[in-house]
Amino acid sequence: MKKSEPQTEKKPFGTGKVIGLSFIAVLLTVILTVLLLGCMAARYFVYHKQASAVSMVPLDQVTFSDGTTPASRIKSRYVSDPKITESTVQHTLRDGKVSPQIGDLFGNYCEFLADYPQGEFPEVTVGDVQELLRNNDETIQLHTGIHDFSENSGELISAVKPDLDAWNAKMRDTLDTGAKANLLRTIISQWVWILLGGLLLMVLIWLIVIHVRGQKRVAAAFKTFAIAALIPSMALFLCGMFGTKLLNGSAYAIYADAFEAVSSTPKLIGGLANLACVAIFGIGVLCNAAASKKAVTTDAIMPVEPMRVPEPAAEPVTEPATPVTEPAAPVTEPITEPDIPVIETEIVTEPEPADEEPVIIRRFCRFCGGELVNEDAKFCYKCGKPQEPAE
Repeated sequence: MKKSEPQTEKKPFGTGKVIGLSFIAVLLTVILTVLLLGCMAARYFVYHKQASAVSMVPLDQVTFSDGTTPASRIKSRYVSDPKITESTVQHTLRDGKVSPQIGDLFGNYCEFLADYPQGEFPEVTVGDVQELLRNNDETIQLHTGIHDFSENSGELISAVKPDLDAWNAKMRDTLDTGAKANLLRTIISQWVWILLGGLLLMVLIWLIVIHVRGQKRVAAAFKTFAIAALIPSMALFLCGMFGTKLLNGSAYAIYADAFEAVSSTPKLIGGLANLACVAIFGIGVLCNAAASKKAVTTDAIMPVEPMRVPEPAAEPVTEPATPVTEPAAPVTEPITEPDIPVIETEIVTEPEPADEEPVIIRRFCRFCGGELVNEDAKFCYKCGKPQEPAE
């Protein structure tokens, strides 16, 4: 059997690597959040707000990219009656019921996408144009004096039919069979939400791994992820809150009412995303508090190891030195002079001191080298041997 090789411990990430990988994770978080919020807003708009937005567009104020207006196009392409001028069409678009009915036609497209692929594609027919004219007969009569214009609009219907066919082909390619239709259905699909949400979760896990390998607190990963996701979420919410005011002060003021009709979509989705980001940031705060509390508790219960003092090496036992005695001074004879009487005196010398046993101060045992607590100790407290030589 082969012996299993020991697993080598992974080296922690350096500060530069942690910063670089964290930046990539933050960038991915922002991009995925933008895609997720955009798909959610698109689905909600297409299914619920598209018809109301179109019905709020003032057609009499719209200007196309080539500088023309809806009134000028209708007059030049479909109406040859001199009684109906461009100004007449302009008033009809402003005072009539054209925008709401066009909004209803876009509502049919929304229902088709919601029921796809069971539903049938809703084409705009000549009958829809005739119904539009009937609903605005009173407005046309008010500005032109023509009674029942819808009943005598054969020339207009014949002129508008080729444009209706082109419109239906374009919308079928956009919503039903073309590449644009597949892309649109993908964007508004709930499976895309699940995919993007799963990718965001993987980025969060990766960010946690980066902080763990970099020996950073996991709480910082949650906070970083929440702040990165909060940027597009807050932008979408603020767009819903102040988008109408911004449009009113710009060159696109005619679309302010249409945006107001759908402003609840960015406010709703952006608000929910903001709450999710706040919740994730709160998880980071709780993790940080738990880690700090654990560190304090660990420091409080950790036993303090006593400091170990190394025992000194035993000193070698030396024999007591023999005391050195000075030789006795020689006895001198008294010197006498012939004329001076000599008085004999006895010279008394001090007795030589007897040999005394030297006093030895011991700090370590003679035998085992153990330290003696008391300098006058007669026995070693470790080995028990006597410290004074036997008489």
